[in-house]
Amino acid sequence: MIPVVLRDLSFFGLFLYIKGTARTIKVRTSWPGKATTVLQVASVLYALLIAGCDWFFLVIAALTLLFTIYTWVDYLVKESRLQRG
Repeated sequence: MIPVVLRDLSFFGLFLYIKGTARTIKVRTSWPGKATTVLQVASVLYALLIAGCDWFFLVIAALTLLFTIYTWVDYLVKESRLQRG
């Protein structure tokens, strides 16, 4: 899933950048982040256990994509606010 990899790479890049400026990072969990993780696990398990591309898998995949993008933006906005003070 390309959005998941892009999100995680952008977080890692942001982490390295902020650490390089000697600032502190406070990662706070959120319910959308937890929901994203659950949906990612459900997508992978469903794809591995039940081969095929039926409507249920497409719903899980679409929800996973939406939550992944939402949490990406959510974390970036929150960290930006924290860094600005």
